[in-house]
Amino acid sequence: MTGGTGRVGRVVVEDLLRRGIDVVAASRSITESSADDVAAVTHQAISADEVSAGGLTRARFDWSDRASHESVVTGLRQVYVAAPFSVSVEDVAHLVQQAVSAGVERLVMLSALGVENTPQLPLLGIEETVQAAGVPWVILRANWFMQNFTHPPLATWISGHGELRGCVTSDTRVAAIDSRDVAAVAAAVLADLSLTGTLDVCGAEALSMVEIAASLGRAAGRPVRYADLGQVGMATALAGEGIPPPVVPILVSLFAQVATPGSAEPSDVVERLTGRPAVTVNEFAEQNRTFWPAVAH
Repeated sequence: MTGGTGRVGRVVVEDLLRRGIDVVAASRSITESSADDVAAVTHQAISADEVSAGGLTRARFDWSDRASHESVVTGLRQVYVAAPFSVSVEDVAHLVQQAVSAGVERLVMLSALGVENTPQLPLLGIEETVQAAGVPWVILRANWFMQNFTHPPLATWISGHGELRGCVTSDTRVAAIDSRDVAAVAAAVLADLSLTGTLDVCGAEALSMVEIAASLGRAAGRPVRYADLGQVGMATALAGEGIPPPVVPILVSLFAQVATPGSAEPSDVVERLTGRPAVTVNEFAEQNRTFWPAVAH
């Protein structure tokens, strides 16, 4: 599990341990393995009895430190590839080569819907690297995360201004997905070696930006409106939040990605692979209402 302590990765780890599957959670912040580290990796979400169903090992891994690649994949059947945007395709290719040489039987990659429209990101090149590795693979192309509404800058604008800001038209529809559902799909895939190919991981409903803003407002107990800033205005707003200049155009492209047709296509993949419905925007908003306190006056 690369990214084993990340937003999606830690939930995948929890699920796999419950299934009795041994996991190596890799992170550059890890220096040694310890039984006490289980709570940190699993975010204290599962009990000691549940953890004992599967074995957890923590391992130091750094994409840019290629000396750490070989040891982290030795003895594994599968590798879960979750690479941040700052990682180079060449570093991922090195890990993949080491994994295949070590006898890894399958690669599962977390990607994003519409990567072919965001050439400034490495994801498409990483997908091609995984597909060319010579072993079976699964690529999970996740749609817009609902968690974007609970993290800056969107959460800041919602709570501070009563605005869900974006750079697509108000009638743009998106089948947003809870990152926990993405993790559940990833765990289901890792538990079933028969699955291969590319899966679009979208929510089960496609709502307009206006409908999403209204849903967030109902949960927050006050009006929230959608504001289309356009791409230039969005770049200005992001810069005003202190986003580093090189990152601003990347974020703008990701916000604009919501307007691609595939983002508006609901999917039954969560229910099909996990046996339960995907979380709806209304449900997510109710569960996270405390992220949007009253507008400051």
